[in-house]
Amino acid sequence: MNRVYKCFQVNKKYYVYDREENTIFEVSRCDHDLLATIRNDESFEQNIDKLDKYIKQGFFKRTKLFEIEHPLTDSIEELIDNRAEQLILQVTQNCNLRCSYCFYGQGNYNNRTHSSKRMSFETAKKGIDYILNHSSNLENVYISFYGGEPLLEIDLIKKCIEYAEEKVEGKKITYSMTTNGTLFNREVVELFDKYDFQIVISLDGTKEMHDLNRKFVNGKGSFDMIMDNIKDIKNWYPEFANRIMFNTVIAPKSDFSCVKNFLEHDEVIGNSFVSANTVNDLYTSNDYSNYDEKFYIANSYGEFKLLLAVLGRLDKKFASKIFQERFNHTLKTYQGLVDKGEMPRRAHPGGPCIPGVHRIFVNVNEDIYPCERVSESSKPMNIGNLEKGIDIEKAVKLINIGKLTENECKSCWAFHYCDMCAAFADDIDEISKSKRLSKCKDSRNSILEDFKDICMLKNFKFDFNGDVFDEKINDISF
Repeated sequence: MNRVYKCFQVNKKYYVYDREENTIFEVSRCDHDLLATIRNDESFEQNIDKLDKYIKQGFFKRTKLFEIEHPLTDSIEELIDNRAEQLILQVTQNCNLRCSYCFYGQGNYNNRTHSSKRMSFETAKKGIDYILNHSSNLENVYISFYGGEPLLEIDLIKKCIEYAEEKVEGKKITYSMTTNGTLFNREVVELFDKYDFQIVISLDGTKEMHDLNRKFVNGKGSFDMIMDNIKDIKNWYPEFANRIMFNTVIAPKSDFSCVKNFLEHDEVIGNSFVSANTVNDLYTSNDYSNYDEKFYIANSYGEFKLLLAVLGRLDKKFASKIFQERFNHTLKTYQGLVDKGEMPRRAHPGGPCIPGVHRIFVNVNEDIYPCERVSESSKPMNIGNLEKGIDIEKAVKLINIGKLTENECKSCWAFHYCDMCAAFADDIDEISKSKRLSKCKDSRNSILEDFKDICMLKNFKFDFNGDVFDEKINDISF
């Protein structure tokens, strides 16, 4: 079997990531250039004398990886039966907004579209019974309400909470919701405060940027109503208001700098957590996610300023909080390097969650999906229903999505850090090898950026141990 590694450069230093050892180490430019030209095991053997010093240190071993299989494959049925973590109830397929980039918009995505369908209380009770009966090994479970716009069904949500609180025994339920923020009133906020809801409001920046895409059915923008509602919440329940989080979609036509400045400095948003995302490009062949060069320049500059801030080279007030998630991703990759662990004979690329365990999405028809982000039109993503439960065979297939591209995965340097779940291979009628492979480049590029940032931070003596991890940076070989 071949040796698997990745060469890269950070400023004027040269590095190699060794997949078998799950380690980054520094090399000379000469050795870097040599390693970068080696394309196969035969070529490596021809240059083995020049690389002997690394081999003696345990690097560049032939891969042990023999078979692609998820380590939890044999345990998945037990996990589904006893460790279900989160129930997501689609209380309605309707929405009072018509956002231009919506996953359920007319013709935008290969998915169901907005409809008047709503979840019955009987279906909701079945879903709640399911999560409570399939989480016996857990002390905490999560119930989320999803749409469409879930607050269109606030009466059903109230009934669900009452039912869940009545039925639950020996565990804590945490409730959550993502909402467009247009339907709040004092009674709703009182309910959310009473049950300590985790609330995420969709807000796309300034009035001009937000109203460009997030409009009511009649075409009127929704920004003013949302901001008025947030101000009311701050007056009614200030502590609850401080816990509200915001999700921002930066659409291709948005002014990224304008959106960023608003989220950083608006008094109503304050110090709230903000998650910024680009438009979802799964399940569509349209150009909804085509961004111009101006966006990428602004994004790179924002990430650069955040790195300067964490290094103490720039006042943190000049670093935008919307890049914090990207930095957290880098820290997560770092933790993977610290944890190390040699490549076993049987393994699976990172990426897939456990279907029917981490997130259980139940739609108005009682169908079960791995999460709310997959298409409801998809045959492979429909993994069961509330009547019959989850199809174990389907769940096993999704958790082992890497088998679809087994040969490519076995030789991929990004194996441990791959972030592609089965949705990246979903072709609606079946899972597709070509569709999965078409997403590999973006995934590898993201991982490589993490590696480069980690090396740069290490070179500038960044304290990875500071309130982030117990392990020290020296635990990684450089």
